[in-house]
Amino acid sequence: MAEIQRDLTRVVLAVIFILALIGSSIWILRPFLGAMVWATSIVVATWPLMIKVQDWLWGKRSLAVTVMALLLLCILIVPLTFAIGTIVSNVDDIANGQNQWLPSRRLRHGVVASVPLIGAKAVELLALRGGPRVDEIGSRAAPYAGSVIKWFATQVAALASCSWNFC
Repeated sequence: MAEIQRDLTRVVLAVIFILALIGSSIWILRPFLGAMVWATSIVVATWPLMIKVQDWLWGKRSLAVTVMALLLLCILIVPLTFAIGTIVSNVDDIANGQNQWLPSRRLRHGVVASVPLIGAKAVELLALRGGPRVDEIGSRAAPYAGSVIKWFATQVAALASCSWNFC
């Protein structure tokens, strides 16, 4: 009986230890999960092209990987960097333009109601709660639009500078 108890304790402690290892591994990898998902998506999508490039380059995998890395750098990273830089440098103009554009826009009842899953419910809740009518939402949101856009651009700039400098 004592041996069965000792084996049960050993198994329970082993399972707890393994679960602790799994949990700590996930906790450590959590900041990198988004990047790993994006990298996996890009690799899966471009794998057939990489195999063709490898065939063109005398079957050398290292040359094909280098060419693909440079190609993806030119196609994805460089334009994205320029786009983020342009948005961040013009955030004040965008925010001011949004503050002038938003109050003049009117949402129509039918447009909001046609939004899948939530549109009809949103219009119904606004009517039941006595909140603003659908066409008043733009003028009520206008004072906040500029600050939200500036905050968002600041976050994008911080993320971009962090990712390009490898934090």
